[in-house]
Amino acid sequence: MNDSIAQALSENAGGREAAYDFEAARKVYAQIVSDFPGTIQAARAAERMPVTEALIREKRFYGQIHENAKKLLTETGINIADSKRIMEILVSADAIDFKNRQAVFIPLKADYVEECLEMLPPTFPGDPGILSPGTGPAFSSPRGRADRNKAADRSELEKIIRTVGEYADAVRIFALPVPADESLSDFECARMMEYGFSGLKMISTARMDDWEAWSFRGREDWLDCVCLMSSLSPVPAATDAFIRSAETRNHLLLADFSTAETSGADSPESLLTMVHTHVLFMMVLAQTLNPGITCIHGGMPGICSHISTHGASLLPRPSSLLNAALARLNLWITGFPSAQMMCSPAKESGPDRAMMKAYGFHMLFRAFGMKDQPAVFSLEQLIRDCEAERLSAQNPVEKILPLNFQDKVMLCQS
Repeated sequence: MNDSIAQALSENAGGREAAYDFEAARKVYAQIVSDFPGTIQAARAAERMPVTEALIREKRFYGQIHENAKKLLTETGINIADSKRIMEILVSADAIDFKNRQAVFIPLKADYVEECLEMLPPTFPGDPGILSPGTGPAFSSPRGRADRNKAADRSELEKIIRTVGEYADAVRIFALPVPADESLSDFECARMMEYGFSGLKMISTARMDDWEAWSFRGREDWLDCVCLMSSLSPVPAATDAFIRSAETRNHLLLADFSTAETSGADSPESLLTMVHTHVLFMMVLAQTLNPGITCIHGGMPGICSHISTHGASLLPRPSSLLNAALARLNLWITGFPSAQMMCSPAKESGPDRAMMKAYGFHMLFRAFGMKDQPAVFSLEQLIRDCEAERLSAQNPVEKILPLNFQDKVMLCQS
């Protein structure tokens, strides 16, 4: 009888952990240890208690990052003084706190930020769900005859897209892993992707004309990748494309690739806070332009700026952990849909998949098909990665493991 009660309590604790209610889970584990000494469940609960304590501390860490990011928006402000269009949009919406004379830049009203974040849809129909891996974007290309990287031509892209379509059970979100040559526009690439893959796809409409960008309006199987921010300032060249995508009401993937190297961040907390602030500002602006528009948190922090040009497969382990932290921040604290990057070098694909499950990513950009440096796409490697993903999917998800942040050390490792 006692064993059955202890087993029921253990299952209850596991359910609390799965819902990220680690404090409640720890209380149940403590009850099992106290009331059912000597049982298998008590031994397992005793092992799990210090883990849940670490997860409780970690969750508080993410909560603090979220609050500090909102304070940056409302107390420090965003440097939009030179961005006339954004300034006019926010002034017209009565979003700016002109009474704040202490802010370094242009502060937003705290209640306006909360109002916009509350407008965000918590889900969207095309969401493939937690632990859904995908390709790229890897910013890399097949080798040419001269043994140098080159853009993919139509026949190469068709072959890549056809292969991804054959592995649709393993690839849940499809971003082109290679750039196309100048004979193919981004819109043509999108049409090719659409023909070969029915699942969730991602492309940027920044280089498309108005009609082409509008064709993605409200599409549940497409994400429009938009970037806007750098060091608490909008990037002038990205502003018009961002505003058009939001006004069109495309489903937006709000991407931010800030790195410790370029931002001057000297700790995981400072880098995560900056990236999260950038994405929150994009969310506020998008909701101002089109209330209720779908926004995916695409904060993808890195260590060094050169990493992002070589692809997600070459992200060092610390960058993957930083991306895992932002995924957890959204899963545990904000509830926003999110997509982060993860390294996937061929020699470490097994451990990386285990880490992905243990650390609990949401939608996940991974550079399937990427080989070792120099970063080169390989169709054969893509097939191997997809086959490995199929095998990985057969393994049950392990219990959640805590992430350990060690001040500046994480930003220095490779």
